Amino acid sequence: MLSLKLTLVVLILEIGERVLCAGSCATDAESSPVNLPPSSLINTTDDKKCRYQVLADLVNMGFLTVDCTKVCPTGEGSPVTNGESCILTVTWSPGSNDVTVSVGTCENGTCVTPGKSDCRTITLPGPYSGEEGEEEEEDEEEEEEEEVEKKKE
Repeated sequence: MLSLKLTLVVLILEIGERVLCAGSCATDAESSPVNLPPSSLINTTDDKKCRYQVLADLVNMGFLTVDCTKVCPTGEGSPVTNGESCILTVTWSPGSNDVTVSVGTCENGTCVTPGKSDCRTITLPGPYSGEEGEEEEEDEEEEEEEEVEKKKE
C-alpha cells in the first residue's frame, strides 16, 4: 500500500511539473514564427548594407535577432554572425505589452536551441497602460481645470 501511495505521489508531482513548465516557455515542437509589431523592432544594417531586425532586451542590456538571415541589396540572404542571440518563439501575455521570448543562438543562418532553456519576459514599447496612464490622464485634467480657472479670472 505504501508503495502504491509513493508511486501516486511521484506521478502527481511529475504531471504537475510538466504543466507548470509548459506555459512558461515554448519548446521547438511548439515553435511559432516570430510575429511582433513592427513598431517594437529595430531595423539594423551592417557594413555590407545587409538589413535585419532586432528586438531590444533592456533588462539583459542586449538585442535579440528576429531572423538569423540578413537581406542584402543583391537579393541574397547572408547569415547573421554565429553566436548571436535570437528569438525562437514568442508567447503573448494577454492584456499587456509583455511577451515571453524563448531565446536561441544563431548558427549558419538558423536560430537553434541552446543547451539550456532561456526564457525572457520583454515589455514591448506601446501605449501607456495601467497606473502610469491613469496618472497622466489625471495630470491633463488638472491642467485643463487650471486653464479654465485662469480664463475666468
